[in-house]
Amino acid sequence: AVIITSHLAVRPANAPGWQRAIGVALVVVLSAGVLLPSGIASRYAFATHNLVSDVFAPGQVDASGEEIVVIRENPWKGRPRVNILLLGGDAGDDRTGLRTDTVILASIDTTTGDTVLLSLPRNLMNVPFPADNPLHDVYPDGYDCGNYCLLNAVYLEAFNYADRFPANVEDPGVESVQDSVSEILGLKIDFFVLVDLLGFEQMIDALGGIDIDVGPERVPIGGLNSDGEPRPAYLIKEWIEPGFQHLNGYQTLWFARDRASGEASDYMRMRRQRCVINAIVGQADPTTVIANYLDIVSAAESIITTNIPAQLFPAFLELSELVKSQPIRSLPFTNEVIVPSNPDFDEIRRLVRAALEPPPPAPPTAEPAPSTTTPGESATPSQTPTVDPGTAVETDLVCS
Repeated sequence: AVIITSHLAVRPANAPGWQRAIGVALVVVLSAGVLLPSGIASRYAFATHNLVSDVFAPGQVDASGEEIVVIRENPWKGRPRVNILLLGGDAGDDRTGLRTDTVILASIDTTTGDTVLLSLPRNLMNVPFPADNPLHDVYPDGYDCGNYCLLNAVYLEAFNYADRFPANVEDPGVESVQDSVSEILGLKIDFFVLVDLLGFEQMIDALGGIDIDVGPERVPIGGLNSDGEPRPAYLIKEWIEPGFQHLNGYQTLWFARDRASGEASDYMRMRRQRCVINAIVGQADPTTVIANYLDIVSAAESIITTNIPAQLFPAFLELSELVKSQPIRSLPFTNEVIVPSNPDFDEIRRLVRAALEPPPPAPPTAEPAPSTTTPGESATPSQTPTVDPGTAVETDLVCS
């Protein structure tokens, strides 16, 4: 799957849901099957079959009831980008109490693999619903009831009005979050991937952990209570130290979840989530994946829910290779870009359109001007360019 990003999910944080790593890994495993002993290859094939059957949606049908056929030569049917909503939550089998504290849309160019991660804050207010969603009748002017009507509460709110949804809507929560995010960003969402916090540790451990720059400040472990709210500092007994660290699954989970450190912690967490996704994509090498393939598949089955049809599985595997070949860009809608309590949705959509436009070609390099400095004299050092918070930048630059 598009590696679903991982993260994407994690309680609040990040989890990789998709795991780009998994996508690339599956390609490697399947193509290398002839090199493996037959017994091992058979086990991998069986595990892959179960993964596709259990995680991916069954064949989709059109309005007449006919199954949709995916044409191998043109699986995207000329679609320039595929948009996948990555949601992270922590509710296990009974998802009625799920908080989608991680909301990231991954927009992927189907030709080049260019990927842009659009991150929305959990505390976004007044989010709109389209006219065909039942919550629009309840909140015609946007989801507004004070400090409790946040983006991360939409999932649960939909279940309060579940009887208003059509019978063919299996999950009113996902349906409503997807509809709202589509309205916010001005993009059609093709698929969703929901990643459960409960199995995230297992996934990262199966990959052998990740190397990541924690940043200049240490990050608390266990900094949130059972309601997802920050705990007092004196109750925190364990920390992730600053600088470059190798994190196991448990540490990565808290690195992605923490919002207990200061006023801007929600937005720092958004940055850390993107960094975790970036690390998974960049570090899931074929050797590690093959060695831990069965553990990775087992973790994926337990933490990922998606409506990506099984027929598109091969196409997504190929797409994941393109994704891995390109630097991932990201645009987080933090408080430096928008006012979460009173967002300008027209401005958000404008920034999204700008982020998805291909960058203009670089201008031709001019001949350098002759130096006017004399021996022993230093030229004025160049200034580091300032990055506009409202532009999509390479995630590597954010995470180092």
